[in-house]
Amino acid sequence: MTGDKEEVLPESYIQLKRDIIGNEANQAALKKSWANLTKRLSILADQVEERQQAVSTCTRDSLTSQCIPEVEYDELVKSPSSDTLDRILECGTVVVRGVVAEKQVRYSAYAPS
Repeated sequence: MTGDKEEVLPESYIQLKRDIIGNEANQAALKKSWANLTKRLSILADQVEERQQAVSTCTRDSLTSQCIPEVEYDELVKSPSSDTLDRILECGTVVVRGVVAEKQVRYSAYAPS
């Protein structure tokens, strides 16, 4: 894909691939998993596109809340809602607020002590 000359891998790589793929049942399972993955990625790509279109008219704060879930530390530790957990799993990241008390936060990190 880069335009570089293709390098032939050592025979040990071919054998490793054969070991991973295994018998026909494993091959079928791998193909089925790959089909499921590509289908799911297609759906997620559409969702990402929709969010990008929606946030093009949003402010920075609403962009964060729409795309990346935010949760207070206490809620996350004590009793996160299933909706919150689902959004975190779907997004793969979360902004956790209230981890450190406001008065303990040092705003001038680069200023000499």
